[in-house]
Amino acid sequence: MARLRLAAHAEVDTRDVDEAAREVGRIFCAHRLSARSRPRLFHARHHSAPISVGAARAGSINLVAYGGDVLIDPGCLDRFFLVQVPLSGGADIACGRRETPTAPGRAASILSPTEPVTMRWSGSCAQLILMLDRAHVERAAARFLDRDDGAVVFAPSLDLERGVGPAVVAQMERMATLAEIGAGEPGVLPRLGEVMDAAIATLLFGHASNVSGADTDADDVVPAPPRAVARALAHIDAHLTDGIDNAALCAEAGVGLRALQGAFRRALGRTISEIVRERRLEALRARLRDPADRRPVGEIMLEVGLWHFGRAAQAYRARFGETPRETRDRAR
Repeated sequence: MARLRLAAHAEVDTRDVDEAAREVGRIFCAHRLSARSRPRLFHARHHSAPISVGAARAGSINLVAYGGDVLIDPGCLDRFFLVQVPLSGGADIACGRRETPTAPGRAASILSPTEPVTMRWSGSCAQLILMLDRAHVERAAARFLDRDDGAVVFAPSLDLERGVGPAVVAQMERMATLAEIGAGEPGVLPRLGEVMDAAIATLLFGHASNVSGADTDADDVVPAPPRAVARALAHIDAHLTDGIDNAALCAEAGVGLRALQGAFRRALGRTISEIVRERRLEALRARLRDPADRRPVGEIMLEVGLWHFGRAAQAYRARFGETPRETRDRAR
């Protein structure tokens, strides 16, 4: 198997089934685990990096792998959601009354805390897993959708070829990358929470659920006043380098996220995330044009929140007609 992600955050590495159940259960929840292939194939590994929003832990990004085939029976997760993206092998998920087969590049699974779950992982399955604190998701649903429907239940199958699936996977990969960069880089830890909240919003707005923003009539949202957009823009500009939290943004604007998104589209013709990206590209350009700033381009990208260098360079060229390095060279 190729090198597993999040290796610096290794928590479990064992060939003993009982030890694996105990140690993985310590990180997630108690569950029954049984190997269904030759014992020598079993090799459990669990890498886990915590994610905090403000001072509170709100989830974690994980890599979990088992050798051979295993059966996993956690029952109801109760305290958290799991978004499971297979990287190798596959998994068949029974969640509530629905059966969900998953495979790399085709389908992932979303486990909701109130739905009983059993799983069969096969073909030496390895999965990138986002654990989301239940209370944090339910607060986000109330805040983002301007409604409080209590327990959130997502459809268990996430299509990785269309819809919001590719975006969610990209956000999870970003979280893994940020966790791998580590706490030594300035601003990394706040961005982990920022990307996690963006993934939650993506699921709430774009994936089927009992509270899905995608299925809600937009007419039931009270329009945000123009001053909400101005306050939000000021907040964005003030926090480009230290992470932009959706909850703080809405609090500053004084409205919920759905109302604020609508106000941005009406006033600016773009979404909040598009405006944030534009502001970050402009901040990058200003720094690159400063001949006194001799830092590497990548370091400046990280500083303004553009940590996916390839995509940032493409967006920069599309907006300004030249690459970041060309801007830097012209400023010398």
